[in-house]
Amino acid sequence: MTNSFTEKLKSIPFVKIDNKEVEKKLQNRPFTKIIVDILDGDLWSSKVSFWGNTILILLISLSSLEVIFSSDTSLSGYVSFFNIIYFTTSILFLFEIICRLSFANLINPKYQGIRGVLNYLFSFYGLVDILSIIPFCNALVGINTFHFLSIIRIFRVWRIVRYIPAFSSITSAFRSKRDEILVSLLGVILLSVTLSAFIFYAELGNGSNGFKSIMDVFVWSLGKYTGDYGSIAEAIPMTIIGKFLATLNGFLGLALFAVPAGLLGSAFIDELSDKKQKKFMDTRISEINHFFDSGYKTRHLLNKRKSHFRYLSFDALQARLVYSDNEILECVREANNLRFRPMKSNDDLKFSDIKIIERFINNTTYGCKIINSNSNIYIINPLGAIERCISHFSHTIVDILGYNYISRELRLVDSENEAIGGNKTKYYSDFDINDTKQIPTAFADFMSDLDRIKKNDIVILLSSGASSRGQYIFEYGNYKDVEEVIEGVSTIDSIEIVNSLKNELMINMKESNSSINFDSYAIENHTIGNFDEDWLGKVIRKKSGANVITIYINIDILTGDDKLYFPNLNLILNTFEKSFGNHTIN
Repeated sequence: MTNSFTEKLKSIPFVKIDNKEVEKKLQNRPFTKIIVDILDGDLWSSKVSFWGNTILILLISLSSLEVIFSSDTSLSGYVSFFNIIYFTTSILFLFEIICRLSFANLINPKYQGIRGVLNYLFSFYGLVDILSIIPFCNALVGINTFHFLSIIRIFRVWRIVRYIPAFSSITSAFRSKRDEILVSLLGVILLSVTLSAFIFYAELGNGSNGFKSIMDVFVWSLGKYTGDYGSIAEAIPMTIIGKFLATLNGFLGLALFAVPAGLLGSAFIDELSDKKQKKFMDTRISEINHFFDSGYKTRHLLNKRKSHFRYLSFDALQARLVYSDNEILECVREANNLRFRPMKSNDDLKFSDIKIIERFINNTTYGCKIINSNSNIYIINPLGAIERCISHFSHTIVDILGYNYISRELRLVDSENEAIGGNKTKYYSDFDINDTKQIPTAFADFMSDLDRIKKNDIVILLSSGASSRGQYIFEYGNYKDVEEVIEGVSTIDSIEIVNSLKNELMINMKESNSSINFDSYAIENHTIGNFDEDWLGKVIRKKSGANVITIYINIDILTGDDKLYFPNLNLILNTFEKSFGNHTIN
């Protein structure tokens, strides 16, 4: 047991900050980084966090015991010892609270700025922290704390709630059944008030003066409900009717506690079951992600870099992890970076016969955003949510070459449940950042991130082309079959940008060592036509003035077997690197 605990402890990282932006800010601030790691919500993720929070728990426990035992007059001989504990723990807690307030925005992103600090101060944990330290702060500045105020130090015992995950389950359980509990309490109270009125007038009509008012009867009822520990239910109904109604009121007393307690207990069990199920699902999702990552061992690409699997079929998952179809789909529903796709093993089939799941990066409301300030190349993927393998293709390019990346990975619909996005939508040209009635916030975020693109940038929109078309099609805002650049219409400044890219692509085809016969490939200009102002490329050009090229990759390449897909991916990687350079930060 001890050895196992020791091994687990050794495996914990020294310092771990999950938020990448915070990690970057604290890169050259090691002391602050240690404090944030201890005080953030991930209590046991690193050795620093483990020992720091263990010490805080011991201090809270020691301080709480000091408050309790110092009240015992028989222990007055230990006053000096209690004072040492009091001042030592108070100084450490004051330092902790100052750190929590100073680094609130780093500890939790929701506590940004002055308003964020105030939100922390008036949160449950903030109030407990402040109340428990008030007597000590008063003493520091020479204010004489009244005796009854000194007892608020006992609030320190509530600080330990921060380190008890089960407590959050209780609060979550109450929130989930809050309406039912309040309704049951209100119903019982109203009935009790009604019966109290009947009891009062029944007693009054028969000359009994044991109750002075309806409220007196109601308070009496509450005393009876709770065992009358406060001695507030000394009166006794004298009439038969009063005694009968009092008995009914007693049954209501049972309901007053039994119904809410039953609801809360049921909700608590459900909460624990949900957490247990979530933990179980997280383990399975982690296993699936690990399976995806295992593809790095065999997929050699540009500069000896590697790529994870494009997708995993249900058959592969069942063979590797022994999951049923329902279990795989449940993982997809619960994960925020997996999606289900149907595919055909043969284009001649009328129906899809293969079930697969894809993995994607999800770090924004709409999907994925990766920004590299050292690069002026943007790869835009508008079809990730709806097209197979395009996300893997585009993200692998960005991962290896270090370009900027904006990818719409989540399905978006308007207020009428109509799909938004893709290569073309009326919402692109009609977009208004202030009009949030029809469009979802995620789409507004996507469009706002496109504003990062500037005039000197080069934008590559990657899309999928129909199997009946050429392998690669270059589009730049013209009518179909119009190749020359038209000022004010085309999305590029010069045709040389496209010609240079195409020539580099053809050179790489000839120099490729792949077994694929690239000589049979068709590379086309504007055989689709995206002249309409609702095309995403046109909107980006209009907003930024940047050169925007849409490259359509034949769907047969994107969904083909590995022997077709990866050589083509490597072909594009080589072409982009030689045309635009490699901006990967080592």
